[in-house]
Amino acid sequence: MKVILLDNVIGLGRAGDIKSVRDVFARNFLIPKKLVEVATKGKEKHLQRIASALSEKAKQYYEQAVSLKDKIEQEEIEIHAKAGEEGKLFGSITSSDLSKLFLDKGFDIDKKKILLDHIKVVGEHMARIKLDEGVIATVKIKVLAE
Repeated sequence: MKVILLDNVIGLGRAGDIKSVRDVFARNFLIPKKLVEVATKGKEKHLQRIASALSEKAKQYYEQAVSLKDKIEQEEIEIHAKAGEEGKLFGSITSSDLSKLFLDKGFDIDKKKILLDHIKVVGEHMARIKLDEGVIATVKIKVLAE
């Protein structure tokens, strides 16, 4: 199915792009979230007329992602967790936990954008956050034992 992206979709493209996706993906995920609309000949012609506005919107998303990257990379994240004598955590720290910590610091970051393996030991770890196509922030996380 050919669709027109109404918003930037990570892994798929930028606003205004025309992409071919599987029907199931479009009907069950992209269309209900209003990220795309079905591409028809009339809509494609309309898209060509408003292409400059959509490219401006994509540029604005990119600039916001770059400024957010700079702010996030200045943050130092400390997490206190229960750990054993050898430094192994009772449980693990996940991207969901980090998403909640970022929300407390004023950053609304979806847990799906945080690229991190589960942290299971005390120490310093690095997490990557995919903010936009080509914009990835790297954050240092310090895990401390309680």
